[in-house]
Amino acid sequence: MTEEELIKMRSAITGMSRTMSTYRFGPHIFLEAEWLLRIYVRPVHVADLTGIPETRAILMWKEIFEGPTPRGKISESSIKSLITKEDIIHAYLFAYYYAKEGGEQIKQRVVNRALIAGYLEYLRSIVHPAFSGDKAYRIARDMCVDPISGSAALELKHCSRCGAQYLKSYDKITLNVCQFCKIYDIKSDDK
Repeated sequence: MTEEELIKMRSAITGMSRTMSTYRFGPHIFLEAEWLLRIYVRPVHVADLTGIPETRAILMWKEIFEGPTPRGKISESSIKSLITKEDIIHAYLFAYYYAKEGGEQIKQRVVNRALIAGYLEYLRSIVHPAFSGDKAYRIARDMCVDPISGSAALELKHCSRCGAQYLKSYDKITLNVCQFCKIYDIKSDDK
């Protein structure tokens, strides 16, 4: 098969007319992009995660949902959106499933397949999900170690008192105890 035939075939499959050497990914990337879009990760993030052009991610969104792409401000940090105890519990559940699927790789980068599998597992375990795949993406991104600071904004830790696993935020000043031990301390101080 000549390069021209490969370009025509790729154009027919992906809607892209560039040469094969320009894009160093195969059809599996488009499947990952489709899954990320189906769990409502914004096209701009899908483009960052998969390397496909943002315009292609937007076209895929419109094909899947038959409507416009999401509008509105994109939150830079997932931590600011974790306000209530319910938000923190839901974020922990997703982070647990994401870490279980992604292993040690999640500290270096957002792992697409772990993000998809972790979010789908989160949906299976919760009757009323509290957030979309876009927020899940931001949580996964915040679990990556920042090369400048050397730490992640969010991390799964074990409580120093009870041993339970919890989601620790380094933006907020906290002790090395889980939310349940904090509640117990507050109630024991009231007596």
